[in-house]
Amino acid sequence: MSSYAFAPAFDLQVEPDRERVIVRPRGELDLVSVRRLRDAVDELLTTGFRSLVVDLRGLTFMDSSGLHCLMELAARAQDDGVELTIVQGPREVRRIFEMTDTLDALPFAERA
Repeated sequence: MSSYAFAPAFDLQVEPDRERVIVRPRGELDLVSVRRLRDAVDELLTTGFRSLVVDLRGLTFMDSSGLHCLMELAARAQDDGVELTIVQGPREVRRIFEMTDTLDALPFAERA
């Protein structure tokens, strides 16, 4: 009998909160799951939300594709006049920002 290792589940919760929307990815944000985050954010911005919070506290892992997605999102938000706030995740997730020296390049906040 063979055993297969399956990637941890990825989930994405979206909570409209008056004039802003909170997006909460959970699990692993990697090359496989990053498209779901990107598509959800694109849809939210297209529908007219002008304030977006991305709460990373539910992530257990994030690779460079997740970092790239957040950097693209920050650039788009700035270009489109959208207020973006990113809530830092656990230590395992914060590590990629520290290793790439991008902590000051993104609009982090302590809470949503």
